[in-house]
Amino acid sequence: MSLRLKQEKISGLGRLRLVVLSVGVFVLFLAGYSAAADDKAGSGPARYTVVSLRHISAQKGKDYLAQTRIGTVSQLPGANMLLITGSPRELIKAIAILKVVDAEEPFVIKEILPVSSAQDLPSIEQIGAKFGDLSIGTFSDPPTRIGQVKAIVDIHNGALVAVAPAGRL
Repeated sequence: MSLRLKQEKISGLGRLRLVVLSVGVFVLFLAGYSAAADDKAGSGPARYTVVSLRHISAQKGKDYLAQTRIGTVSQLPGANMLLITGSPRELIKAIAILKVVDAEEPFVIKEILPVSSAQDLPSIEQIGAKFGDLSIGTFSDPPTRIGQVKAIVDIHNGALVAVAPAGRL
């Protein structure tokens, strides 16, 4: 009888393993489906990046990103670096902002107006031509001209946002 009892316990464990395996496969399937849906929406799974700052402190960089509510930002101990966690789209925006604001002059991040009112505004090229020495870009195409002050004008959280030197905004 003890042999039969052991066989029943083993078959019970086998059933439990089968149930756990089935649930695990189902969860992995749902996770893959969810990730594919997120990728279609452009957000994707959370990722991270580390950004080293030259002209501003890590705390100042963290403050700039806090204004935009982009990702989760942590200051790395003992270094002038930030660890940023967020969706791929958030990381692109965070890196673009930090590249622009990491300068000797102070910057301002300001919501200009809601997207619904932004239809009759001049193009980025027209704005750049008006200021001459100001290189203007977007989050996905940040300004790159060397020797010029940089700024970003783009849409974020339903509003037209400017990241520009405090004296120029």
